[in-house]
Amino acid sequence: TVRGWHRGKVALATKAADTGTLVHLCADLVRWYGPAMGPRAAALLKVGEALEAIQHVLHTEPRVMSVAGLQTLADSCKRVVTLAIDAGIPTSPKSHLMLHMVSRAHQSGNPYDHTTFVDEGYNGDLAKVAAKCHRAT
Repeated sequence: TVRGWHRGKVALATKAADTGTLVHLCADLVRWYGPAMGPRAAALLKVGEALEAIQHVLHTEPRVMSVAGLQTLADSCKRVVTLAIDAGIPTSPKSHLMLHMVSRAHQSGNPYDHTTFVDEGYNGDLAKVAAKCHRAT
């Protein structure tokens, strides 16, 4: 869904599986139209490829991940975070949380098997309630 404005720009808000599909679409668009996209296209493509690699690992590795899978996951996540600035992608606290999730994957297993987005909607509900409360209450 497209919702709200962020610094004068429309923001696209996706969750869970929607985002996964969008990653592949965006990476393909950069592959096809990269030469016309300007100097950030190469960095955008590298970020897209790293995100695709993350998805591949999460969808193909078993619950107890192999050492190679863990390494690919860690390398790809670090690549996303480090190339985001060159690609013009603003960083967010979610990037930091992603790195924590990856660093714990050797203990907790494949994040695809246990991370959920069930509580994502709670944040929006909490923000609405908080906005209606006065700080004195």
